[in-house]
Amino acid sequence: MLNDFKRLVLLSISFLLTIFSYAQGLGNSPYSSIGIGDMMNYRGSIRNMGMGYAGSTLGSKDYINFLNPAALPNFKYKYVDSLVKFDVGFSVQYKTFTTGSSSSNSLGANINHIAFSFPVSRIFTTGLMLTPLSIVQNNYSFTTTVANDPNGYTSLNKFVGNGGIYQFQWMNGMSITKNISVGLTTSYNFGNTTQEASTQLITDPLNPDQENEVGSIRQINYSGVSFKPGFICNKQLYKKDSVSYVDPYGEKHDSIIRVPIPVFFKFGAATEFSPNVKATEAHEVFVRNSRNLLTIDSTMTQSKSKMHLPTTCRIGTSLESPGRWSIAADLA
Repeated sequence: MLNDFKRLVLLSISFLLTIFSYAQGLGNSPYSSIGIGDMMNYRGSIRNMGMGYAGSTLGSKDYINFLNPAALPNFKYKYVDSLVKFDVGFSVQYKTFTTGSSSSNSLGANINHIAFSFPVSRIFTTGLMLTPLSIVQNNYSFTTTVANDPNGYTSLNKFVGNGGIYQFQWMNGMSITKNISVGLTTSYNFGNTTQEASTQLITDPLNPDQENEVGSIRQINYSGVSFKPGFICNKQLYKKDSVSYVDPYGEKHDSIIRVPIPVFFKFGAATEFSPNVKATEAHEVFVRNSRNLLTIDSTMTQSKSKMHLPTTCRIGTSLESPGRWSIAADLA
């Protein structure tokens, strides 16, 4: 018991240390300059990804189900799960952007989730997870002519964005009967995004950094909570026996054991909603010189508002013979 407690403490410390070293970025994405960035959630574990992002009703003693917290515990009729699970997922993206005759490639990688769970009792399981909700990473520019300029000068327009919103989730699931389980995930949403837009006048093509760069910065800090309740209903369709031959005492004492192989049908649903996520927004203007140093920096406006995240509903069903095969379908 003491060794299990030490392992749990060590795992918790490792989990918290990973939070502070959490990396971000999936390569350059101009579309992440819109709204809160590229959405990253609702992907589930690698098992869900391998099933086309389905499987919200599938429980396992080997995997953590993030899509529906009601899939965390074991039903009372099933095996006793005493494992502490640790799950880390990564995402890699390679993108090609084309505009007219110009194209650009980008490669990026990011941690998709860091999670661990452990059973409190035979029917109750809890866990923690850190996952990105959205990622902002864009860096692109273009050159245009200055309208009605007799000198024929051009301007270099730059757009740079970074940051993201993350979810720290507390997952809980309980089996209340042998056929019904319920769960609730409470998430704390936090993070910030920064979008910078600037223009630099090019008066001398041989010395493009001769003029100062003038632009604005829009920074938004986010904080708030989300909730995801869910349920799963289970029905055993049939059960057949599998015959196995064992030799416990020697070749002359063979015996036969019958192992039941059940098949289950499951139906479940989960809904995630964010009633109150606050956003604090600040607009700044700046002038940057040729040595990339700010010569003028001032705040224009500061405001507070609410961020509206869409409510997500997921309905799932599955047909499963535990440990052998499974078929699942989800609609989200």
